[in-house]
Amino acid sequence: MRADHAEQAEVEEAIARILQAERDAREAVGRCEAQAAARVAAAREQAAAIDARADRRIAALRARIDAAVDRRVAELDASDPKAGPATGHDPAADELFSRAAAAALRELTGAGQ
Repeated sequence: MRADHAEQAEVEEAIARILQAERDAREAVGRCEAQAAARVAAAREQAAAIDARADRRIAALRARIDAAVDRRVAELDASDPKAGPATGHDPAADELFSRAAAAALRELTGAGQ
């Protein structure tokens, strides 16, 4: 009879160890999930910051390009007074140029990847 009690106690101890190991494993998985979620959130924030910085750089570069084009047009207008001032920009051409410049900048900065 004593052997049965000892065997039963051993079985109960083994089951308790298994249950504890399962609880420990669940807690470890929970910690890993929380760490992974935090890393994903941090990566998303970093990506958003990179995107915003690229947008600011593109806007600044576009402004500089526009100013340079305007200066050059003014120089050309001033160099031939008989021709008169330029009649203005073609909005469709401006849009096409803007899209091309933005695409080139995305490629150069790696923002499109």
